[in-house]
Amino acid sequence: MSDSEDTQMIQNERQNQNASAQPRGVKASRGLFDMEILRHAGIDALKKFDPRVQIKNPVMLVVLIGTVITLIESIEHPNVFSW
Repeated sequence: MSDSEDTQMIQNERQNQNASAQPRGVKASRGLFDMEILRHAGIDALKKFDPRVQIKNPVMLVVLIGTVITLIESIEHPNVFSW
């Protein structure tokens, strides 16, 4: 083999190694405050307020009930919550 064939073969092997080292099907990283990510997260967060979803997670259901009770009590008796 000549030097040019050896060089070409080495370059081909390096390209194959580089191509196999990069993960396939992985999207490029995006920033934390990307509008698409924020929109999707906001919609999912609002869906979780539904009581039918809350019943499936008992801890979050108790937190929701406690929040509603505290809100009602703070509106009815504002001086109790003033320090």
